Amino acid sequence: MFPILVHGKKKRQGKMETSVVRGRPPSRKAPNPAKPNTGVRTGMLSKETILCCGEDAVELLSAFQGWTPQEEWVYRCYRVWKFTRFTLIWTGIGTGCLEPLLFEILQPSSIKSLILIGTAGALSDRMRTGQPYLLSLAELGPTAITPHVPPLPLVPNWPSAQLRHLAPATIISTDYYYGFTRHPNSFSRRLIVADANLSNAIPKLAQADLIDMETAQFYHFCRALRGQTLRFLALKGPANPAADPFQQTLHSRPLLHRLATLSLSLLL
Repeated sequence: MFPILVHGKKKRQGKMETSVVRGRPPSRKAPNPAKPNTGVRTGMLSKETILCCGEDAVELLSAFQGWTPQEEWVYRCYRVWKFTRFTLIWTGIGTGCLEPLLFEILQPSSIKSLILIGTAGALSDRMRTGQPYLLSLAELGPTAITPHVPPLPLVPNWPSAQLRHLAPATIISTDYYYGFTRHPNSFSRRLIVADANLSNAIPKLAQADLIDMETAQFYHFCRALRGQTLRFLALKGPANPAADPFQQTLHSRPLLHRLATLSLSLLL
C-alpha cells in the first residue's frame, strides 16, 4: 500500500515521513500565487520537461533510475521533480488535470521542449505490448474540447530528423476510461447508452492504433498556447488491449522505463 501525501509529506501508520524522493522532503515554500492550481515556482521548471498523466508516481520516478531529483514540489493533484538537466511532472488523467497544468507552466515559461509519456490501450493487433511509439497523429474522442473547423492539426511539433528511428502510431483520446472498454461483460455499456457523444465515437476506434485520455488534448493545448515556439511530442505504448484494462498493471513498469530512456535521449 502506498503512502498518503499530506501537504508535502506522507503519512503511514500515523507517522509523518518524507516523500517518494529519497532523503529529500518536498519543498515547504509557499505556493506561487500566480499559479493557483499547480502552485509551482518558475524555478522548478526546466527548458527540457517530461510530463506523465495518470501513471503510478512511484513507478514513474523509479523509471528514471540513475537520476536524483534536487527538489520536489507537491500541491493539489500535481507533483514536480526538478533534476539537474530536466524537470519531471506528474498529474492525473484527462482534460480536467491537463488544461490547468499546461496553462500555468506554458504561460509564460522557460520550457522549450515538452514530452508526454505514459501507457495506452491497444486498439490494433499490430501494436506490441510494452513497445514505445511516437504518436504521429491524434484524434479527439468525447472530451471537453470542441475545436474550430478546420481543427488545429493534432500532431507533434518536433524536428523530424530526430524521430525517424521511432515507430509511429495513431491514437484517439477521450475523457472516458471505462466508457471505451470493449469487454463483452463490461459495466461500461451503461455509459455508452447514456451519452450520445460516446456512442457516436465508438466507430472511430477502428481508425486508430491506440486509445488514451490526454494525447490529443496535449497536442491541442500545446499548439493553442505556444504554437511553433514550443517543441512537443507524445511517446506512449500499449500496456493492455482496450478490451482488458486490467492488464495495465502487468506491463506499465517496464514500459515506463523504456519511455523514460527514450524521452531523455531526445531531450539531452
